[in-house]
Amino acid sequence: MTLAGQEVRLTPTEYELLKAFVGLPDRVLTDRMLLQRVWGVEFASEHHYLHVYMARLRKKLEADPQRPQ
Repeated sequence: MTLAGQEVRLTPTEYELLKAFVGLPDRVLTDRMLLQRVWGVEFASEHHYLHVYMARLRKKLEADPQRPQ
């Protein structure tokens, strides 16, 4: 994937997370929904997974990860 002309390498999990957002652009996605879509139903309560991967994705895609757009 590229962003502003620069290649951005995503892990398979980061890619699946991004796909979840792009696939449902007009919906608010809860932690539970994202965990189930990306990791599966058995991980629906593992919120720390989501927080870690969201932080990694923001670092790669946002100009200012602390203030995501």
